[in-house]
Amino acid sequence: MNFNEQVNTSKSPSPNQESNTTPATTAICPLCQKVSWTGEADDKDEVESVMNNFVSKDWCNCKHIVSDDYVEYPPKAGTGEKVDE
Repeated sequence: MNFNEQVNTSKSPSPNQESNTTPATTAICPLCQKVSWTGEADDKDEVESVMNNFVSKDWCNCKHIVSDDYVEYPPKAGTGEKVDE
């Protein structure tokens, strides 16, 4: 079996398969050098659980440009537009 045949393309893995998504984790935004998140957040709660480990003054303050998901939190690391302070 080659690599392409091994990749699971379904959103919901069966109980015997591992998920191909990476859960949301802490990241440093490469644009503003503040705390953000990365990975494949399945919902707002996942982003919230990562970001609530840090005070909001340390959060990335880049503008959302790729997605309007979870606007109460910083955009996924590296996907925003740096805002001048």
